[in-house]
Amino acid sequence: MARPAVEAVFIDVVLRKAVRVAGTAEIVPKAAADAALLAAFQATWPTFLDVMQRFVKLRVTAASMILSPAYDRGATAGDLAAANLARLTGLYGDLE
Repeated sequence: MARPAVEAVFIDVVLRKAVRVAGTAEIVPKAAADAALLAAFQATWPTFLDVMQRFVKLRVTAASMILSPAYDRGATAGDLAAANLARLTGLYGDLE
């Protein structure tokens, strides 16, 4: 990989929290993945493993939490979860 440095942000839209991670990435073809990686993926997302072609392994060198300003104003995770789930339900309705 010519430029393995990466930064990724994983967002929880319901709780309005995120984690920013920085480090290096390695693309691993499924055929070259070790048994532990395959087993972890199988345990979590078994229906997707057959269509996977590659994995991206991140070696994290820095991580930081990002919180919504709503927490600074006194909102709790429960407050935000209730409000955001209601908002999402209003947008999408009952998807079942």
